[in-house]
Amino acid sequence: MSDIVVLDESRDTLARNEKRVCIMYLNSSSAFEIVQGVLDLLMTKIGAKFGADYHLQESTDPLYFPKRGANIVLNKKVIGSIGVVHPEVLEKYEIKYPVTCFETRLEDLFEVFKTKTS
Repeated sequence: MSDIVVLDESRDTLARNEKRVCIMYLNSSSAFEIVQGVLDLLMTKIGAKFGADYHLQESTDPLYFPKRGANIVLNKKVIGSIGVVHPEVLEKYEIKYPVTCFETRLEDLFEVFKTKTS
């Protein structure tokens, strides 16, 4: 979990900070189900239900291996992504094993948590 800087042309500084949470799993196999399990647990903790409140939607993000990446959609809004990192990306960082990850904006999760607990 950390702050990141995002380009934002609507701001005087042309940038803004966002808090994000990211989970990465590196092993001899991609183990997508492990990372998706962590995402499901996180969503359960904020009171979101798979299918009703959130779902995964196929993504064409080049960060991920084709057909192995998805957008995380919460209350009809894309709040992050999940997938198996493309081998070309791993090669650029000299990573020799498959990596599966998800990243999401913390503020979007917090908003759902506030509404579910109030």
